[in-house]
Amino acid sequence: MVGCLSNDGKPVNTNDVKIAWAVPTNSWPSTLWTYKIVPQSFPPAVISNLMALGPFTESDKTNFPYEMPFKDKKMAFYRSKEGAELGIIPAYGWIYYNANESENIVDGKYPTNVPSMEKAHQLAQEYLRLFGIDQSQLVTKEDGTSRRLRMCEQASRYDENGKVITVTNPYVMSFTRKFEGVDFVGDDGVFFVFGNNAKLIELRINWNGLKHYQLYKTLDAKELMAKLQNHSGEWVPPSASDTIDAKKITVIDVEVFYRRTETDYKGIIKPSCWLITYLDYGNYITSNAWQGDILGQPLRPGEGIK
Repeated sequence: MVGCLSNDGKPVNTNDVKIAWAVPTNSWPSTLWTYKIVPQSFPPAVISNLMALGPFTESDKTNFPYEMPFKDKKMAFYRSKEGAELGIIPAYGWIYYNANESENIVDGKYPTNVPSMEKAHQLAQEYLRLFGIDQSQLVTKEDGTSRRLRMCEQASRYDENGKVITVTNPYVMSFTRKFEGVDFVGDDGVFFVFGNNAKLIELRINWNGLKHYQLYKTLDAKELMAKLQNHSGEWVPPSASDTIDAKKITVIDVEVFYRRTETDYKGIIKPSCWLITYLDYGNYITSNAWQGDILGQPLRPGEGIK
C-alpha cells in the first residue's frame, strides 16, 4: 500500500501498487552529520568592502526597517542619502545590500552595459572573494566550476527610430552552498543582481557558521521504501492525485540535501532526501518527488569506523 495526502490533508492509502527501486544502493552517504548553527563574525576587511558598496559611513547607520527573526549585538543597518541600503548580521552570516536603483526597468530608460552571462559570472567570482565566501563550499558542476543559477530579464522595446529591439534588464546570478559534499536548498548561499554598467545593485548572503553536532547512520534502500509505503513523508507538491491511481512507482534517484528554515537560526540543521520517482498510470507516466527523513540511528563515538 502506498500513502499520500487527501485534499483535506489526511493520510490515505491507495490501491495496491508495485514499487520498484532503480537506484544504486551506494548513491548516497552511509552516514551524515547534523549541524548546529554557531555564531560567527566577519573580518574587518569584509565589512570595509561591504561599506564601500554604497559607499556608506557610520553617519548612515539607522534602525532596521523591519523585525528580524534573529538578534545580534553587532547587527547594523545603513541607509545612504541616495537611498542605498545595507544590512549586516555577523553572528548569522546574513548580509543584504540594495542600491535601490530602478533605472533599468522604468521611465522608458534603456539599460546600459548590463553584463553578459560570462561577465556577470566573472564579477560574481570577484565579489565572492571580496566578501570572504569560501568557494570550496559552493555547489560545483562536473567540471569543477561553480554551478550557478542565472537569469536575465529581457523585454522588447522601441528604439529612437521606432524599431523593436530586445534589451536586457538586471542580470541575476545565484550560487548554492554545500557542506561536506551535500547541497543546501532554500536561501543558503549568495545572490547577486547586476544592472547598468555592470554595477552590483542587489546582494543577499546567507552563510551560517556550522558545527558538527551528531553523526547518524542513513537509511538504506529497504528502509526508505518502507517510509514511502507507510506514508511517512510527503509528495512534492502534495496532491492526492499524484499517487492514488498509480499502478507502479519506480524510484530512479535519491537526492540528499540540508535545509534551514527562516526561523531556524539557532537550532539543528538536519539532512533530508528526495526520492525522484516515475509514476506509471498504465496509459501514461509522470515524474514526481517524495520528500522525507533519511536519518537512521545516531552513531556512538567510534562506531562506524572500519
